[in-house]
Amino acid sequence: MLVDLEQRGAQFESGRPFKMRDPICPKAQRSRTVAVTPVECSTSDWPAGAAIDRNGPEPMMHSDWLWDVRRECDDCIGHRSIYLTFDDGPHPLCTPQILDLLAEHRVPATFFVIGAYAFGQPELIQRMVEEGHEVGNHTMTHPDLSRCGFDEVQREIFDANAAIMMACPQASVRHVRAPYGSWTEEVFAASAIAELAAIKWSVDPSDWSRPGVDTIVDAVLESAKPGAIVRLHDGCPPDELIGVSGAGLRDQTVTAVSRLIPALLERGYQIRSLPHFD
Repeated sequence: MLVDLEQRGAQFESGRPFKMRDPICPKAQRSRTVAVTPVECSTSDWPAGAAIDRNGPEPMMHSDWLWDVRRECDDCIGHRSIYLTFDDGPHPLCTPQILDLLAEHRVPATFFVIGAYAFGQPELIQRMVEEGHEVGNHTMTHPDLSRCGFDEVQREIFDANAAIMMACPQASVRHVRAPYGSWTEEVFAASAIAELAAIKWSVDPSDWSRPGVDTIVDAVLESAKPGAIVRLHDGCPPDELIGVSGAGLRDQTVTAVSRLIPALLERGYQIRSLPHFD
């Protein structure tokens, strides 16, 4: 299993194709699990910020995903809770900067990590867990799952879980987020089998597109409300690199987060990692 995941991670980062294999069952490797939590929502309730981006499929209405936490947490409105989430890491330069900011302000977050990156940067997964953050599943290689059959979807989710647990056996993976927000019945089914809560988002400043620090900050603050799930990025899949490398890859996001955290705290929000849905 270790050799296979090493090969998959190395081939993923180099852009070489690899052969998929049977999924690794995560149940024997996790101490705690979580069931998918139904959330009812209608098209009229769907927040504009949750629209699927980057030329993905049209939004799919489903009862098995969560795009905010208001219906799941009776006291979150009173406590004005808000949830920062970060996709596509860990990145060796950008993720430590985000972790430093979170530590400076003593607030937690949830990191939806790519399994191949987690395998290559185990010390960052360990740091996330040690500092009280949640680590979520963002698949093994970040494909568009709407283009994958069920077996491949299941392998992507289960292999990512295995990579995270190899990086940090103390991690408890409870949440999954589909790349590009591409949710299908197959993705929901595979998430349920893996006992992961399907997580969308309700605030999306499109920081991945590098629109400018002010644009990112303004978009989050204008859409912030109790229970909101904010999607940001601390990394980038290799097939989506936009001509910026190293620390400059997510420098706008890092600077925006340095302004967003104190701004949200000043507005009375409590920044939390995603709750556990038992």
